[in-house]
Amino acid sequence: KDPRVRKAISLAIDRNVIIKDLLLGYARPVVNPVPPGLIGHVNLGQKPYDPEKAKALLKQAGQTNLSIDFVLMKDLYPKQLEIAQAVAAMLGEVGIKVNIRNLEIATAREQRTAGNYDLFFSGWAHMPHDPDWYFGQWFTKAGAEKMTRFNDPKVEQLIAEGRVPDPKVRQQKYEEIERILWEDEPEIWPYYSVAIYAVSDKLRNFEARRDYYVLLSEVGIA
Repeated sequence: KDPRVRKAISLAIDRNVIIKDLLLGYARPVVNPVPPGLIGHVNLGQKPYDPEKAKALLKQAGQTNLSIDFVLMKDLYPKQLEIAQAVAAMLGEVGIKVNIRNLEIATAREQRTAGNYDLFFSGWAHMPHDPDWYFGQWFTKAGAEKMTRFNDPKVEQLIAEGRVPDPKVRQQKYEEIERILWEDEPEIWPYYSVAIYAVSDKLRNFEARRDYYVLLSEVGIA
């Protein structure tokens, strides 16, 4: 609930190390809650890695001996346990003890619904091709009630105002939302994942898509 603690956790995470050493470069630095290719995306700049500032913020917040639970949905995302362990080590460097709870998916989601977590490892894919789905799920009072518990009337209003046909209006509203989220950090965005496909030389007319759909109507084998 204390934004200083959220910012300290964010500052203590070296995202570039996660991308380079754990994901072997198959990810990109995050510069916005909404990824490139969707309406509303704008480059807000990568979050910094600054453990000394993180320590100062924790001290300011009176949290010098903090212990948090980090809940994972077991085996759902690539390298998630290794990433969580790396994050735990990074947070340990600034004085935060992390208890990783690697739970079966259904159990983890039950814990999320009950609010029994401090950090929860989750991703979102832009399958609906529109950030309104993401904002509505995670950052409205009703949508976030059993997820992030996020509740900001200003963001709620901007989400509603963005539900119009005019793309210029939507871009403006979404940029406002994103700047609020980027500053407030109700979530910590570590990286944009990259889909990896193995494709046979015999395959013809296959196109990898960023929405993960595999369309085969025009595909053939040589």
